[in-house]
Amino acid sequence: MKTFQILWLIFFLPSLLLAQKDPNATFFFQKNNTDTVTQAFFIDAITDPPAEPVRSMAEWEEIGAVALTYDLTGFSEPKKVLLAEIIRHAQSRVEVIVFCYGDLVFNIIGRVKNDLSRRGVPLENLTFVETDFNNRIWIRDFGAHCAYLNDVESLVLVDWKYEPQFQNADVKVSEAMGVVLEAPVYTTTLQPYDLKLDGGNFLTDGNGMAFSSTHVLDDNAYPAGQIDLILQDFMGIDLYPKLPKLTFDVTHHVDMHMKLLDEETLLVGQYPEGVADGPQIEDNVDWFVKNIKTTFGTDYKVERIIMPPDEFGNYPDSSNNCSLNLGLGCYYTYTNALFINDLILVPIYFEGTGSDIEALETWRRLMPGYEVVGIDCREIIREYGAIHCVTKEIGVARPLRLVHQKVEHACADQEFYSIKVKAQHASGVRKVKLLFKNKNASAFDFIEMMSADGENFLAELPKASYGDTIEYYFEAEALDGKEFTKPFPGAEGPYQLAIDCQTSSVDASATRDNLFFIVYPNPGREISFKWKGNFSREVPRYQIHDLNGRLLEDGILKGQEGVLVKEGTLPSGMYFLKVETETSSIIQKLIID
Repeated sequence: MKTFQILWLIFFLPSLLLAQKDPNATFFFQKNNTDTVTQAFFIDAITDPPAEPVRSMAEWEEIGAVALTYDLTGFSEPKKVLLAEIIRHAQSRVEVIVFCYGDLVFNIIGRVKNDLSRRGVPLENLTFVETDFNNRIWIRDFGAHCAYLNDVESLVLVDWKYEPQFQNADVKVSEAMGVVLEAPVYTTTLQPYDLKLDGGNFLTDGNGMAFSSTHVLDDNAYPAGQIDLILQDFMGIDLYPKLPKLTFDVTHHVDMHMKLLDEETLLVGQYPEGVADGPQIEDNVDWFVKNIKTTFGTDYKVERIIMPPDEFGNYPDSSNNCSLNLGLGCYYTYTNALFINDLILVPIYFEGTGSDIEALETWRRLMPGYEVVGIDCREIIREYGAIHCVTKEIGVARPLRLVHQKVEHACADQEFYSIKVKAQHASGVRKVKLLFKNKNASAFDFIEMMSADGENFLAELPKASYGDTIEYYFEAEALDGKEFTKPFPGAEGPYQLAIDCQTSSVDASATRDNLFFIVYPNPGREISFKWKGNFSREVPRYQIHDLNGRLLEDGILKGQEGVLVKEGTLPSGMYFLKVETETSSIIQKLIID
């Protein structure tokens, strides 16, 4: 147990932290210790955007910590009960950073520890930081957001402006996060980059798309295009749709009724037809699906989860909703949940009965293999927030990132089923395994995936029979030894590929990522191609690599069909072919007889 005094922090802590930093560690500070930090603020926030390309982290990526605030004297008993329950579950997976405060309380950190202990919270995997946050529990809105330079190379924090009357929450907590994480803090506080945006009104896919409600336009004097540029510069957001804000959700935060579950799936709260904000939510979702595509160029899959009435049977259908007075409906939501790697914390309201059961079953169906835990949010929801609003996930320092477009359907006549995954790590990726089995089999087999560029990996599953379901997942290893599994539960919650048709309408190799491209014969001595696209908008470029990743050919496809490899051009063997346009790409094996 360590206690650092303010002067000691100011002069010595930065160099000590730098010396102790382990680039291979999951997180920056020592695990399994109870650390006490009396906070001092010696890191100046950076008011210009990062000079290197930046990528905003998605919430389902690997995290190393969860942060929250704990005001010993300012928070009500129900709030402290809720926070203690969140801490107790979160500390089983990651470090929990507890920002502590208490008016005129001596030894505030020691007293917070005692308070958590008497609530049954072990003092393990906890880091305590003393700082003032204006008695605000909503760290989602004022805490800094995690992003990475060059996709995965280094963790940075981005802090937006918060409500001006809560300056300590707006500034001190993010500065403290930077100290604890040894991460630079970029802040949107000075023109031309000053931007106010609540964290609850920001959801991102981790691939350059994020969305908010139009409340962000109300909070800023800038036009939408200038807001887009600020988020592009600071967060790497290239596409930033803004959905019309809802009438009866007074926060106007999208996390109260929506959540991205992965790169392809949007979870949406659903009211009975015509009730409360239901019509506007449906209009927003309809517009989103028609106009916004996934990072793979496909339509988003929309899943629904109930938005229930409160315990008195009332929906939030007046502008004066969710009062402590009886008869006014609360904004009960099950989307306001928190990912903690393979654990999901979900708000519940009815002591685990009624709609709680239905909602938790929905979460477990959509996220197989994850541990889904309900936490009572009856009191906090009356202040227009739940679990997501009072927590902030913090990414690991050096993520091993896997991005995969799920293959969910195939036909029995296909000779193989192509599976791709993008794998990134700062040290490079040593190998990626594709583990698979028939759903009825007891054990997984595996294929070591191949890559032409060290980042995009390809494997082909053997054909299966009509009616079979193939389960599969990935295990990756970085050059520095870090390992990672996708999806998080691995064998406990693999992806499902259903062989649910007898005959495919096109060749198995023809459609990948919305790019129709066929090579034939493959294997062959001279290999031709056919490509279907719009030459007025897209010019397909191709590359051929050998198994060591060496580039052998690099050119542009001329016409929609022709000879790709002339006989005698390449020696017999296996190669990788990469074809890409501005919107789509494929990588597949090429075999020369």
